[in-house]
Amino acid sequence: MIDDLGNNMKGTDEILNLPIPLTVAIMPFMPTTKRDAELAHKNGHEVIVHMPMEPQRGKKSWLGPGAITSDLSDEEVRQRVLDAFTDVPHAVGMNNHMGSKITEDERIMKIVLEICQENGILIAKPQAKVL
Repeated sequence: MIDDLGNNMKGTDEILNLPIPLTVAIMPFMPTTKRDAELAHKNGHEVIVHMPMEPQRGKKSWLGPGAITSDLSDEEVRQRVLDAFTDVPHAVGMNNHMGSKITEDERIMKIVLEICQENGILIAKPQAKVL
C-alpha cells in the first residue's frame, strides 16, 4: 500500500505506472486527488481514501482539508466521510491519515464504520512489512 497521494508529490507518476498491483491511498480535496485516482484506476491499481483524522499529537495543519476532528458533530463526521468518497474517484475502501485520536473515539468511529458498512467500503488495516 502506498499512502499520501493526491498532493502533487514528486514520483507519483512513477509509482502509479509500476507494472505490479498496488493499493493506493489518496487524500481527498488535494491538488491532484482526482488525477491520481484516475491514473491509478486506469493502471489497474486499487484506490482507497486516505482519510485525514485528528492525531493525539501533531499539527492540525498536517491533516489537510476535510479532516475528521473530535470537535465535529455526528452529522459533520458523516458528511465529511461521504464527501471524501465523492472526491476520490474509484475508491473502494479507506484508511486513516494520522488519526490516532479519532480511531480511539468510539462515537466517531461508530459513525465511520456505519457509513462503510452501508456502502460496502473496505477498511484497510495498516501492516508493517520489512523489506
